[in-house]
Amino acid sequence: MSQARSMTWDVRQKLSSRSMSLLRIVDSRRFQPVEDLFKNMDQLVNSRFLDISSYIMKKWDFPSSVWRFWNLQTLIVYNHKGVITAPTDFWHMPHIRHVEFDELRLPDSPNNQDDIVLRNLQKLGTVLEFKCSERVVKKIPNIRKLVFSYMGTLDGCLSNLDYLTKLESMEWNLSRRSAINFSCSLKRLVLNSIGSRYCWQDILDKVVVLPHFLKLTLLWGRFKEGKWETTEGQFRSLKFLNLVLCLSLEIWAAKSSHFPCLEHLGHDQADKLREIPLDFAEIATLREIVVDGCNDSVVVSAKRILEEHDDYYGEGALRKKNKAGVLDSPNFRVRR
Repeated sequence: MSQARSMTWDVRQKLSSRSMSLLRIVDSRRFQPVEDLFKNMDQLVNSRFLDISSYIMKKWDFPSSVWRFWNLQTLIVYNHKGVITAPTDFWHMPHIRHVEFDELRLPDSPNNQDDIVLRNLQKLGTVLEFKCSERVVKKIPNIRKLVFSYMGTLDGCLSNLDYLTKLESMEWNLSRRSAINFSCSLKRLVLNSIGSRYCWQDILDKVVVLPHFLKLTLLWGRFKEGKWETTEGQFRSLKFLNLVLCLSLEIWAAKSSHFPCLEHLGHDQADKLREIPLDFAEIATLREIVVDGCNDSVVVSAKRILEEHDDYYGEGALRKKNKAGVLDSPNFRVRR
């Protein structure tokens, strides 16, 4: 054990600090955290990968020494009861690449240390009340995935996101309106309006013009007057569209030319939606329609799209992923 470089364990094992100093990979995500691990956390100073999540949710004090691990590249902490606040040492982790937490608060970037940049950081989340100042975003220039959540005021700081020229994926839990500028490199976006307070039209106007945008998921939120109307030139590269719990949406006015590259379309719990635009049958790239918890008229429109799509492009052009819940056809799924 004293020569081990990687370790996973269950709760019956007792750890010794003498056996931990050379460990590079520590993975406890399948088991309750072992008390001995946290008592001897300082011994893991050479770790590259550290996953100290727990499937048994239990509040424990997060070891502050982790933020001083010079060589750490991956840090994953899930199922911790409570928000973890990082110290200023976070900005002094030169090799950190991947940071995942249930809820993490980041410290302010030191004003007198603008030369410190986390150039290796590529994934960061979930950050609460992310202070997206110009100084902060310039310290994470190579970030590719960012997950953050706001419950308080935003102070207009999201207008600095366009500085993140490598950002490809973003998940945002929001409850208030804010000025925002998306990075032109963005490919995937998940927007979750807590409840249904945020009006999606306020933000979609900036999403539709992104040149490399491929995947959009909207959760909750609302549409003005229950209607979503798209126009020519929008969503030119979008391949995946998923609407979840968009309870206010009644009318979707769109044409196939508005989504020319769409492959997957999902509606989940859109119980007021009247129908999927029938013109979508002309989208040559369309491969899957998934309907879950919608009314019968949506199901009927999905079947009509299937039939017309077969007429245009041949039978079976729309495909299904599995047999569960198939309605009258092997080529799209309807879960009831």
